[in-house]
Amino acid sequence: MTIEAQISTGEDGRPRINTIGMEPPGPFVAIMGWIEANPDATEVIVSLERDPVYLFPELNEIDWDWDYLNEAPGNIELHLKRLSA
Repeated sequence: MTIEAQISTGEDGRPRINTIGMEPPGPFVAIMGWIEANPDATEVIVSLERDPVYLFPELNEIDWDWDYLNEAPGNIELHLKRLSA
């Protein structure tokens, strides 16, 4: 059984991507795919099980930055934001 990312809009109106339960490179692919499919997006909240160390250089390449909202083991939450809108 393949687990897919859950895409939603939070109560605060911000888009959210939940990748909990996905095996690598699934979260990376889901996040980068969402960014590519939403070129006008300026931010997204992402939930992950692991620190996405391979995602960060790619985000830098496309002028996106991130802040940790939660760093608990198994429940990492990031706020990704476009630097140049």
